[in-house]
Amino acid sequence: MMRILQPLLVLALVATPMALLASCGDGNNAATPTSAQATATAQATATAQATATGQATATADVANVLTESINEEYKARATYQSVIDKFGQISPFTNIVNAENTHVEQWVSLLQRFNVSVPADTYMGKVPAPASAAAACTAGVAVEKEDVALYDRLLKETTNPEIVAVMQQQRQVSQDNHLPAFEKCAQ
Repeated sequence: MMRILQPLLVLALVATPMALLASCGDGNNAATPTSAQATATAQATATAQATATGQATATADVANVLTESINEEYKARATYQSVIDKFGQISPFTNIVNAENTHVEQWVSLLQRFNVSVPADTYMGKVPAPASAAAACTAGVAVEKEDVALYDRLLKETTNPEIVAVMQQQRQVSQDNHLPAFEKCAQ
């Protein structure tokens, strides 16, 4: 099996520079490969490398979906943690921040599975807590509605069954568990 895969990898590695050179035109202009050509070449190389190593690979679209998903969960987690840091271990924030940790872990696992760099959490410690616990509950409602809307949109952008399953599960938790808890808290 490896004897078959090694020539594919070599072919992809040799074809990549050749494809980039060919896309530069006849030398009469300073054209560079188009974004689409560069993306296609990179995807072909990544696919050949992933096939050779047995790892899954992500297209640019899948990488964007995974990255956008984990960033949304980072933001939610940071929002709830800022409330806990300011007001203490109050409900429903303590339970929901733990769920957000699980959501982040699921996205980290998928990012690694698809050989996509896990983005740094740029939200933790940078999301200010609302002025009051009541305002924090209202903010929680808004965050969970954003989560649901994000997953509704992203579910239209991917068909990968692993990614769809995680999105559907996390969307359901946001819609059916977190949102009602924050709505009750906000009353």
